[in-house]
Amino acid sequence: LIEHANGLGSGLLVSSDGLVITNKHVVEDATFVQVCFANNTATKGWVLNLHPGADLAIVKAAVRDTEYLDVAKESTDSVEAGDEVVA
Repeated sequence: LIEHANGLGSGLLVSSDGLVITNKHVVEDATFVQVCFANNTATKGWVLNLHPGADLAIVKAAVRDTEYLDVAKESTDSVEAGDEVVA
């Protein structure tokens, strides 16, 4: 969950160093945001880049140890019917 003064939205943790992909419209008016994870931890984050044409944004969450977080996998080798995926 990405949260800031003007709203909130969802995101996807894509790297163990805290990179999160979200929608541009979620963070476009913010410089700093709060990133809340499924395990009920939260940390500050900042908007690194916006792509207006694709409505995408990259946020950097201030994480030290993502061992307890689920980072999205890039591989499709073991995807089976019923698995959760993001395209």
